[in-house]
Amino acid sequence: MRGEIIKLCATLFGVPVEDLMSPKRSRDIVEARFALYAALRMRGWSYPRIGKFLRRDHATVMYGVQRAEYIMERHPLYEEKVEKISMWQPEIVKVTGV
Repeated sequence: MRGEIIKLCATLFGVPVEDLMSPKRSRDIVEARFALYAALRMRGWSYPRIGKFLRRDHATVMYGVQRAEYIMERHPLYEEKVEKISMWQPEIVKVTGV
């Protein structure tokens, strides 16, 4: 799941997965990262769990969620992307015998 939800976020925001997971701080990367934090929070994840999952401090995640909420209030397209990430479900592959 980890790789798939991160790839979805990277795709929606047009940033490379490697940059999303890196310490880079350009605006487009940071906003995508904040969206991922907020989406996972909307899924009921705790700040420490999100931090561990994405290799970030929980306080960093808390700040990112606050910033994402601020951006979502002002930019409906950003909010739509966060909601898509939060609603994402892994595809279930049905295996049938032949």
